[in-house]
Amino acid sequence: QYQDQWRRWLGIPGTATWRVPLPLVRAQVWFGERLGRGPVNRTIWNMLLRGNRTGENAWQTVRDTFGVRLRALGEVLADTSSQMQDRWAAQLYFLAPCLKWAMVALWLASAWVGWLTPASDIERFAQNSLLAEFAPVLTARLSAGLDLLLGLGLALARRPRPVVLAMLAMTLAYLVCIGVAMPAAFMEPLGGLIKNLALLPALAVLWVVVDRR
Repeated sequence: QYQDQWRRWLGIPGTATWRVPLPLVRAQVWFGERLGRGPVNRTIWNMLLRGNRTGENAWQTVRDTFGVRLRALGEVLADTSSQMQDRWAAQLYFLAPCLKWAMVALWLASAWVGWLTPASDIERFAQNSLLAEFAPVLTARLSAGLDLLLGLGLALARRPRPVVLAMLAMTLAYLVCIGVAMPAAFMEPLGGLIKNLALLPALAVLWVVVDRR
């Protein structure tokens, strides 16, 4: 009922819920405590386990002592309507870390590919283009090293926004440099280069939501 009231106030349709096994919740609480972040810390979790209930006359006691009338959640929510920022914050709360870790995985995978791709394959890819004039194998290896640094930086940095900006600049550089040196790359069947067009706004969104303050 508590969650349903919030969903109705936010204008989010549906009443479906996911039942998460207690061991997974405890693991999330443990990691959240170690990382200093997360939706549920140990204090809140202990409160949820034992129940957060007041005595029979607690409302009247608060009113007599402090002159404040406690109100039910539904009454409080009915006093004002939700705004766009409320709905965005609620629905992006779990999507934001998913986007962050997807970017970490992408950059680390890019580093792995950049190091393991045989030199002959890199030279074959760059032949008959301007890329062949700029030591393509060395460039690929250096780019892979930078990918590794940025991937680890995003995973570990306490202030990750500068890392996201560097990722944005690197993606734009890939798009422009490879696009100019090898325009045919935009026409690859699987769209390897042109997909960077979607990556740019995704990184811009990540820059906004990665700061959890």
